[in-house]
Amino acid sequence: MQKMLPFTDPQITSYAGIANTLGILESYPNTEDFIYSNFFQMVYYQNINKSNILHEMTGSLYDLEVGLRFLPLYIYCPFFYVRCINKEILFQESNVLKYVIQLLDLNYYFVGWMNHYYIPESKKYNNENFDDVILIYGYNMSSHKFFAAGFIDGFYRKIEINFCDFKKGIASEVETNKYAKNITLIKYDIDYTYKFDVEKFKKKVIDYLSSQDSNKRFNLIDDKKYWFGISYYDKTLEQFLSKAKDMRLIHNLVDQKIMMKNRLIFLNEKGYIKGYDLKRLLEYNEAILNKLILLRNKTIKNNIRYLDEWKSELIEEWATSLNTIKFLDIDFNMQLLKVL
Repeated sequence: MQKMLPFTDPQITSYAGIANTLGILESYPNTEDFIYSNFFQMVYYQNINKSNILHEMTGSLYDLEVGLRFLPLYIYCPFFYVRCINKEILFQESNVLKYVIQLLDLNYYFVGWMNHYYIPESKKYNNENFDDVILIYGYNMSSHKFFAAGFIDGFYRKIEINFCDFKKGIASEVETNKYAKNITLIKYDIDYTYKFDVEKFKKKVIDYLSSQDSNKRFNLIDDKKYWFGISYYDKTLEQFLSKAKDMRLIHNLVDQKIMMKNRLIFLNEKGYIKGYDLKRLLEYNEAILNKLILLRNKTIKNNIRYLDEWKSELIEEWATSLNTIKFLDIDFNMQLLKVL
């Protein structure tokens, strides 16, 4: 017997939460209007409360950030019916494998943290303890395996995990952070519909250019400080000059531009952008994307060579490149607003 919930390779994979969300959404029809209304705004945050945090400071696509502590980002997707439990509750079940299979039979995706020491397709298998997020979207009773997706050795991909390894890996808690104890159950709502609103999207572009969040999603959050839109570039540069040079801050922008390429095609198909504007904007976006990929690769190379102790001339060159991209990004989005 086999059960597989719809799940596809997502178009971007900056973080597991984003990849999981898109891997589900892109597997179902009529989700494009929601996808291309979102996954655009950028956010950088700094934690004020230093206890039980995943990152002291970092940035991502706006859609990844929940704000409220210990809650999963999936709650903000209107296509998802989401329920959260703790690993302590999961292990009250006498047969965890049977419970997870029953959840899949009820069309719930299972998301939890698992020790890669027990994942055969990982280089850390039987070698190194390392907890990270894994999504389970199916099973095969004949082969005694779960169908899963997650970051394996730095790359997000689909894998298979046998029942025995899954049981050991989900029970092993290497990461002491409370976030790692979360179990999230996601059911796709086939009855929900969403229509793209070009005026609402234009407001998001204006927010991005003016470095603000009109939704004020995080106004009640008092343990983090947030920066939005174009100011993401400034905070990234500030972090690179004074603290850890995190490649993911640039990779997030790479993913944003990949999404923009597909969004422009979507906007053209919906009749919001004319063909000649599409060609021009696609070329402009591709030029920015290529510069970001180059900058990301330089970041990786410099981090391998020098860790966080880059030579001053490398930092100056990097900062100049980032600022150049920033102003190109501003101009691109201003041009996008004019044609919408």
